[in-house]
Amino acid sequence: MLQSNTTSGISTSEERTVTSQSNGFQDTCNSKNLRDASHMISAAVDTLAGELSCKKGNNASLTEDKSNELEQNLRQIVQFTLKVFNGLRTNESGFSVLDIFGVLYSLRLGNHSDPRFVRLWFSLKMAPLLPYADENFLIELSNQNFSCTSFQELVEGMSEELTTSDKIKEKLIYRNFIQVYLSRQNSPEPGCTNNVNGSAVWLQKNFGDFSKIATLEELQQLNDDFSAAEVLSELSSSQLAQYVQSSGASNDTDLIDRVFEELEDGNALENVDEFLTELTANGEVHDFQPAVRDHVMNRTFLIISPHLPHFNKDDYYAWFHVKLVSILASFTPVMLEKATSNVNCTNYHVIVSGIAKVFPAMPLHRKQGLTDVLLGYLTNSASVINEPVCRQGIESDAEWVEANLGPFSQFTTYSELKVFNLSGVAVVDVLSPQQKAEFVLDADSGALLDVEVVKAVFTSLTESGGEEQLNDFFQGFTNIIKQKNITIVANPAAQDTILNLTLTALAPAFEDFEPEDFQLWFQVYLAPVMASLRPDSLRVIPRNISCASYREILSGLQQSLKFLPLAVSHGVRSSITSLKETFTGCSGPDSFACKKTTVDENLICAAVDSSKLQQTLSSDNSSTALCNFTITEHACSSATSLTHSNLVTLMKCSLESQRVYPVEVWKLFFQKASPALDQALETLATMAPQNSNLALSSALEALGEVKIANLSREQLQSENLIQISQPILAAQHLLFTNL
Repeated sequence: MLQSNTTSGISTSEERTVTSQSNGFQDTCNSKNLRDASHMISAAVDTLAGELSCKKGNNASLTEDKSNELEQNLRQIVQFTLKVFNGLRTNESGFSVLDIFGVLYSLRLGNHSDPRFVRLWFSLKMAPLLPYADENFLIELSNQNFSCTSFQELVEGMSEELTTSDKIKEKLIYRNFIQVYLSRQNSPEPGCTNNVNGSAVWLQKNFGDFSKIATLEELQQLNDDFSAAEVLSELSSSQLAQYVQSSGASNDTDLIDRVFEELEDGNALENVDEFLTELTANGEVHDFQPAVRDHVMNRTFLIISPHLPHFNKDDYYAWFHVKLVSILASFTPVMLEKATSNVNCTNYHVIVSGIAKVFPAMPLHRKQGLTDVLLGYLTNSASVINEPVCRQGIESDAEWVEANLGPFSQFTTYSELKVFNLSGVAVVDVLSPQQKAEFVLDADSGALLDVEVVKAVFTSLTESGGEEQLNDFFQGFTNIIKQKNITIVANPAAQDTILNLTLTALAPAFEDFEPEDFQLWFQVYLAPVMASLRPDSLRVIPRNISCASYREILSGLQQSLKFLPLAVSHGVRSSITSLKETFTGCSGPDSFACKKTTVDENLICAAVDSSKLQQTLSSDNSSTALCNFTITEHACSSATSLTHSNLVTLMKCSLESQRVYPVEVWKLFFQKASPALDQALETLATMAPQNSNLALSSALEALGEVKIANLSREQLQSENLIQISQPILAAQHLLFTNL
């Protein structure tokens, strides 16, 4: 309750008046009154602005300074009213601040084509309320009948009002006001391209600070005469990237230099970041010509290299997996060495996986150079590279190779890889064919002693690339064998596995082989494992190959007999017979040219111990003793001590046993027994052993070569040639009488 107090300075009637007024204020406390009051103040400003405009234009009765002062006062009225409105308003929705302050309504009070009116309108009504401009308002604004000069006044005003940090509002204004207005075909001057001197002026007048939001394509659509080359200094880094993509810069290093001069102006790292991000937008990779790509990479690396020591894992990923991807194929060994000089293994792995993505686009010499740098890093980091901290997420040696070398591992040697204590078997699938060849032939790996390891290698070869992978493997395999002076693979089981798996893998391709392909495989690549060849092995050879191809295969088999020890050559010999029987149409009659079988005593006698024979015959040269030893054992001993009767006995029991010896063995035997050979043959011809011609054929072939080789030119031309050849003819009679 209020009490009367004469000393208060307010009478009872005055109290009632104040109370009444107070209740009246409370009655007006609602949002509608607030909106109406704000609207009336804004309308009053419109009226005052009209008066100001009139005084400014009426014989310039106001000075410029006074006019500007009054304009600022009116603007402050709007700003303070807006501030009070926002301070008193509730969270009520359903109305527009721009409508309350009559922004578009006040625009109708003047001439849209008058840039002075539009500038004043913007200063008083639009600028304070610009933060409230939304998409719908801006589109409606763009459809007003502004002249180009009035429009340009608005663009200039908006450029001055917006802070550079308000990127969202910038894009909103550009997309819904500037771009829409300039695109209108019903405006007095579509694109506002008249009365502008060049692209730079057009860009500044019509876009202001918003020019960097537009794409080059949009600018060119709005102005057919727009030239980006004229305004490079005005373009954003993204627009410079778009210019490079659209201007044919893929072949122009001079243009790239001009672009990078602009990128280096200001914050070069941020600029090149934005530039490269645009180049890889939407996952697309710009296709530079190699020389230009090298140029871009060089200029880029000069900018980013000082910042590399401050990069974290995310930075390395962003640059090496995204931003640099369009030029990373030009990353040089020098750059890689600098980039990895002091990085930890985690960041190193990110770099490796990044450059691995562009591996196919790199020239061969760069791949090798980068590989050397990677190996250098791993060697220098050998003490920690296999520690748990560097093997996080790496479960196997194969994954270790992938993480630390990626596809560059194929440019290392197996010897370089095994330094890192990797298991050859574990990394088989990531080894190149050349490395697999090294692994198989590496003495420390013991691969050729373990058939399962050999199977794993060849399974990997056949599953990953078929004939091409096999070809690369055997190319390396034969080269290493030559370097190590190895003739044949020593382990028979490994021989069998290599030969059989290779022939099986090649079988589908044999149909398309040319003679030179058969020559390469059967005379070069398979030579070290030819000892495992059997007639069944040749079943994979198509029956319709040409005779030229047949001869290349046959030649390969025959050549192998020149280096295969006799003891392991039986499979090849029987395969030769089988091959001839299969391709009878290509064999043809034997040539009338004299055959000459090469005799290598070391190969024939490699597995023969003649000491027992020597010891026995020194005390007993009876028929039984002679026939207890094979022709091979006699050929590998000093057979010159045999008499003609010993020779007859030995040949008779050997032929009757029907055991077949290679031509080379008979020839060596006949060469050593040549002093007693003629008389022994004459004696043998009078006998008629019941043996097969198969046992005699090799002996006769060898005999013919030995005897004819011993005839002089005079004897061959003598009338007594038949008499001289009597021992040979007698031996042949022995064969034909038993057919």
